[in-house]
Formats: sequence, C-alpha cells, structure tokens
Amino acid sequence: MISVVIEAYNEASGLGTVGDTMEALALQDYPLDQINVILVGSARQAEEWQQLGKAMPFASVRSVVCDGGNYYSFKNAGARASNDDIIAFTDSDVKPDPQWLSSIVQTIDSGADLSVGISRFQGADGAGLLPHLILSASAINWGWVLGRKQGNSYRPNGFAAHNVAISAKAFRRVQFRTDYGRTCSSMLLFQDARDAGMRVAVSRNQRVAHFVSIRVLLAINLMIAYEIVTARRMRSRLPNGWTSRFGILEPLICLLLHSTFDVPQAYRYLEALGIARARRFLVVLTAAIFSVGLRSIQAAGMCWAIVAPAQMRQWAERAVC
Repeated sequence: MISVVIEAYNEASGLGTVGDTMEALALQDYPLDQINVILVGSARQAEEWQQLGKAMPFASVRSVVCDGGNYYSFKNAGARASNDDIIAFTDSDVKPDPQWLSSIVQTIDSGADLSVGISRFQGADGAGLLPHLILSASAINWGWVLGRKQGNSYRPNGFAAHNVAISAKAFRRVQFRTDYGRTCSSMLLFQDARDAGMRVAVSRNQRVAHFVSIRVLLAINLMIAYEIVTARRMRSRLPNGWTSRFGILEPLICLLLHSTFDVPQAYRYLEALGIARARRFLVVLTAAIFSVGLRSIQAAGMCWAIVAPAQMRQWAERAVC
C-alpha cells in the first residue's frame, strides 16, 4: 500500500483542483486498490471533498483538516496521517503521469529512502511552437534536480516538493521544516536526508505536469531567488553555498554561474525525458535564451531578498506558484 498526500494550498487560486489531480491518479498503472489518498486543506475544503472521494476508485480517500497552516505543514500533517510504508507527495496544481506511482514503488523497494521525480510544465508535450517553448522553460525551471549521469539514472541535486516520495521509516527521521513558512524546506530536507546517510535516488519515470502561466512562471523564479539567498545563509554546505560570501554581488555571480550550467542541465533533462536527439538540440538552444531571462528575474529577486528580506518573505508567503 502507498499513501498519496495531496495538499490544496493553492487550490483557491485557480491553478488546479484536487479533483484534477485525483483524476490523473485514477489513470495510474499501479493497482488503484493499493492507493490511499490523503487530502489536506481547510475545514471548508474537507467538506467539499466528501462527495469527490466517494466517486474515486482508490482503497480510501480521507481528509486532514489543517486550518491556518502553511504549505509544508500541510504535507507533514498528511504524512503523519499515513499508515503505509511509502508516502508520495504532490499538489493540487499537478497531474502525475500514469507511471508515477509504479516508478516510486520500484525505486523505494530497490532500497532508496527518497524517490525524486522529474517535473515539467503542463502543455510541454506534443508538437508545435507553444509546447516547444513550454518544454524549454521546463528544462530551466525543473532540470536542476538532475545531476551528472550515474549508470541509467542521474545523481539527485534536490527535489521539488510536488514530486517526491519517502519511505515511512525515513519520514520518522526527517520531515519538512515549517519554521520558514512555505519556503526553503525542500532544500533543507534534502540536505538532512543526505547528512543522515539516507539514499536519495532519481526515478526517471516518476513524472508530473505542473500548472503554468506567465504569472506562475514569474512567481516560481522569484521564489527560487528567495530560497537561494535564505537557505545558503543558513547552510553554506548547500550546493554553491559559497556564493553567499559575496553579499550584494551574489546575484550577479549566480546569474553567470547558473546561466553557464543551464545548457548542460537542459540537455540532461531532455535526455532523461527521452526527447529525440535532433529535437533535444533545438530545445536546448531555446532554453539557453530562456535561461538569460529567467536567471535575470532570479537575480532581481535575490537583490530584493538581500536588501529587504522581511518584505520578500511576506511576499513569498502569499505568492501563488
């Protein structure tokens, strides 16, 4: 049995619904009667979900009320309500691919404590200019989880909180921190797991599609900027943590550093998704252009976080992404 925790922190913002996510879960190639769905949200949302759960083919669908909590406290509350050996996390603005759960179970059963998936923006599949552009943006925003290739997979650099799974045994040792609100906790949990000697593995078929719009894309990159500045000052051992020593020059250094790494990162990402080689090169070229724009947004956000950290944290807690 496996528990799937779906938090509805952004559901009221029109980015997607719990129902959309559960409909995608109902298409899994993993036995549906082995899936326990745990929905986390407000008391009002829990009441609305009662009829929705009855129409779904899973072993169980139950709600956990978490009024007044933040993004990561929702995830912790859902995980604590689980009685299963594996806990998978996703969001109400995300649609898992059909192999998502079977890939997670295979990875955890093979000895991993955390299973890290590959995300893309909704609309990245298919032919045409718009899917091409969305896939290019996906490579920059989500490709960072993939490090250098190791055998048939990749070394994990971190994970997105909407596409990760953990064994129940590991969750009892490391959980999402909530003292920084809805920010930084994914970076910190990844580092905590590594420090504890846990095995973190990339699962190539553990894929999801995340809602995207221009507003969401902007918010995601500003959020990344805030998390980079904040987390690296808490733990200099994080990847590229040395940049925090440069103060106000850090945004410029990161702009140059990340833009340089984005091209090989995008290529790895597209390779992991199984994109044909000819198309891969075309998308990488577009991704390089996206990189300059998106990393510039991040550099501006980092300046904001350095100069006015309290103000930016207030924005981050209200941001929709």
